[in-house]
This record gives sequence, structure tokens and C-alpha cells, in this order.
Amino acid sequence: MKTQTLPWIIMLAIVGGAIGIVTLAVTGNKGGELSPVAIQLGPDEIWKGKEDARVTLVEYADFQCPACSTYAPLVGKIAEEFKDEVRVVFRHFPLRQIHSNADEASRAAHAAFLQGRFWEMHDRLFQEQRAWSASKDPTGLFDAYARDLGLNEEQFKNDISSDATRAKIEADVQSGFQARVPGTPTFFLQGRMMQNPKNYEDFRLRIQTALGQDS
Repeated sequence: MKTQTLPWIIMLAIVGGAIGIVTLAVTGNKGGELSPVAIQLGPDEIWKGKEDARVTLVEYADFQCPACSTYAPLVGKIAEEFKDEVRVVFRHFPLRQIHSNADEASRAAHAAFLQGRFWEMHDRLFQEQRAWSASKDPTGLFDAYARDLGLNEEQFKNDISSDATRAKIEADVQSGFQARVPGTPTFFLQGRMMQNPKNYEDFRLRIQTALGQDS
């Protein structure tokens, strides 16, 4: 069966203080490493897998980003296949300049996290991306997703607009700037930025290499 190369990712280019939008093809060099910039983990990370896993994969993502939606099932498969060996960490990186609903989507996901349902909301937001992305006011849709997930609606509505939730999203964004995240999605494997995998087998090979396994 032929494999397909995943779509291009949206990149941010900062030139002369102005933020512009460019696109780059997802092509990797040997080992898939893009940059030696290291990334550190904090105590309030959103993650799944084993806390003491041998390998950590960090993703910076924007819920309104089409490429992030394409990669989401692949990251899910990695988390499942290597659940005892890889910890998958999610960090918010809404591209507010081009995605008007991305920030609120991140806040909806964090509000779900506070009730223990982050990954369920994460999946729902990507599955329904076209619907809420096209909405001038996606609040009602996010509320509906919360109801479907059995969340406490009053708490959800309070948390989605709380200062603490906004601060968490902004902290993730600032950490992305510090790590020189160029766009979404961006992955860090073992603390080092890597070229985005072309397909699942490529992704799987990167993980196996980090684990020191044979393909």
C-alpha cells in the first residue's frame, strides 16, 4: 500500500517585527531533527502515557489548524502503540492572527482538562473542526461538546473564561516562542525539535529510534 505525505504545515515568519504567513513542505533530514533548541517540561503539563516513560513527545498545536487535525490521529496511534514507553505532552499554540476561534477552542479544551476530560475534548474539537471553525461565535458548539462529554456545564462555562485558563494558554504560547516554535503542529522528541513526520510509519520510526529499537 502506498503511503501519502501529510499536508504542509502553517509556519509563522517574523520579518522586521511583522508577522507573516508562509508554508513549508514537510521534508526531513537524516534522523528528522530540525533544531537543537531544547524544551523543558513543567509540573502542570497536559499529558498521557506513563509519567516515567523512556521517551517524551511534546506537541504544540492549534485546534483550528487543518494540519494539526490531520496529525491528531497519528499522535493518538503513537500514544496507544507506545503507551508504556512514550509520554505524549500537549501544549496550546493558537495562531490567533489567522485563526479567530483557536484561542477559545484551547480554552474549551483546558476547561475540559479541569474536569478530567481533556483528551476527549481534544478529539472532539479536531473531529468537528470544520463546523466550529466556520462559526462566528463557536461558544454554543463548545458548550454542546461539553454536555456530550458529561461535563458540569456551569463549571465549564466558568473555567473557559477564567483568568487561570487564559494564563495557562498564554504560558504554553510563551514557552513555544521561547522554544522557537515556527508554526503548528511542531513536535519535540526528547526535548529536541524535529521535522514533522511524513506519515505514520515515519513517525513510528522516529519513536523507535529514540527508544533504541529496531524497526
